[in-house]
Amino acid sequence: MFTARQQIRMVRRTQILRSHIMFALILGLLSETHWVLGGNCWLNVNKNGRCTALVKTGSTKEDCCNSGPLAATASVAWNEDELTPSYLFYMHVQGGVGCTRCKDSCDGIKCQENQKCVVRNGVPKCICSPNCSSLRLQNGTKKGRVRGPVCGSDGRTYKTPCRLLKRSCRRRVAISISYYGSCRMTCSKLTCPGKKQCLLDQNSIPHCVNCTTRHCPVANGKSVCGVNGVTYPNVCQLRQTACQKGKAIQVAYKGPCKKRASCANVKCSDGQSCLVDRADKPRCVTCGPRPKWCRASKRDGSIKGPICATNGKTYGNWCDMVEDSCSSGIALDTNHFGKCGTSTTTMSTFSNNTLY
Repeated sequence: MFTARQQIRMVRRTQILRSHIMFALILGLLSETHWVLGGNCWLNVNKNGRCTALVKTGSTKEDCCNSGPLAATASVAWNEDELTPSYLFYMHVQGGVGCTRCKDSCDGIKCQENQKCVVRNGVPKCICSPNCSSLRLQNGTKKGRVRGPVCGSDGRTYKTPCRLLKRSCRRRVAISISYYGSCRMTCSKLTCPGKKQCLLDQNSIPHCVNCTTRHCPVANGKSVCGVNGVTYPNVCQLRQTACQKGKAIQVAYKGPCKKRASCANVKCSDGQSCLVDRADKPRCVTCGPRPKWCRASKRDGSIKGPICATNGKTYGNWCDMVEDSCSSGIALDTNHFGKCGTSTTTMSTFSNNTLY
């Protein structure tokens, strides 16, 4: 006689054995069935000479390597094996399948902008090679000076304009020259190119921008109250004024400024919370989950820090300050860039803005 525990174990073993038999039968049946006949087109051959990125099945070598849409790609490859379930299984286990590169030279290969094709160890590759002789500023004006340092639109200082273009190519992000010279912390001694003007953003970091000259509506019933206590007919007028004065002006709340404004009589938009500043004046701020752009910018370093807030506390960046502001209910602003108690005129002294 078997105990209850032994009987349970026997039942479990029988179930496991049945599942293994069924799996073996299914694999056997599938292995006899050819899913796809013909060759396969791949991308990105790894260091072991194997392919994992399948692009097209049932493709001839001529179609993949010479006449197809990937024919001008340096990393295209082809193999003639038939795809079966077991083949796909081993593809993942062995880290790819054997394949042959279509190209062994740069003939016919078209690289992206600011790239060129080179052959290394018998393998053609597209590498970053920007045309440094065609450098232009953001406003499109060409300058004879092509030597650095320069301040990029990402807030980083580059030793030369050419290094800026190389980083833009390697990171696959658009980076242009904001102005010549190291990135600075004030508009003092900063000369913007062309007709651009220097504007301090919410972090008190200067940017060279084009102040709009378009006509703003005088009154359209969409007045806003700025954090400076001034009523503007609309957001367009607020931005124009900020650009002319050289410092960003935030919108406190919609509608004209009230003498006795408070969170009780100010209506914020959906997704915003009413906070009070140090003068007990209300301000509508977007709180809640940290925005995606804030998380992404923190990873790539495009949001600069540290910053000193108006409460005398140092924060890693603007996003951290806003998060703490929403938690405490107190509206905070950037007092100056850098740690509290420090003062500087250039950002190149900070670790996240080193020369590239």
